[in-house]
Amino acid sequence: MLAAISLYRLPDFVMGPMVGPFYVDLGLAKPVIASMRLSAGLIGTLIGISAAGLCAVGLGFNRTLLIGALVGPASNLGYMVLAMAGLSTPLFGGVLFVENFSEGFAGAALVAYMSSLTSIGYTATQYALLSSFYALLGKFLKGLSGAAVEALEPGRALMDAYAIFFAGTAAVGIPALVLCWILQHRHNRLKTATPS
Repeated sequence: MLAAISLYRLPDFVMGPMVGPFYVDLGLAKPVIASMRLSAGLIGTLIGISAAGLCAVGLGFNRTLLIGALVGPASNLGYMVLAMAGLSTPLFGGVLFVENFSEGFAGAALVAYMSSLTSIGYTATQYALLSSFYALLGKFLKGLSGAAVEALEPGRALMDAYAIFFAGTAAVGIPALVLCWILQHRHNRLKTATPS
């Protein structure tokens, strides 16, 4: 459970520092970035959070967590497509919407799951420990993102290096997806083993 929590948002942490430089290297103008963030990005985030809330109510915390573990890292592949396609404002808007939807969904799913793990008497302390634990590895590894892109660049075009990097950030999410599936499987087993 702790391993799943610590790895859950790792793709976002690792990708995050390189998004701004990628926009600049791609040739996106600052006004375009700002307007897309305030339109497509904001709408995507709000819909993602709402969708996670509805899933948590309808499917339960574990299934919602599993869906978030799949949707979150998969959205990083949109940046890979954008790097390969080149400068395109409509494509950028679509990628930004999908990324923000996924981050909103995965973030809300993780918060709901961690909240479900706390007991009433120690909610604040337990949640603080869990939220610190989930951020620890990501905060450390995100400092290596720029070095990763630089290491991928020799012998390649810059956009190809970015494309490989973004694909790698999506792959970083595979262990969390596997662990969330194991948690879901274990939860189902315990549910069927417990008499009603």
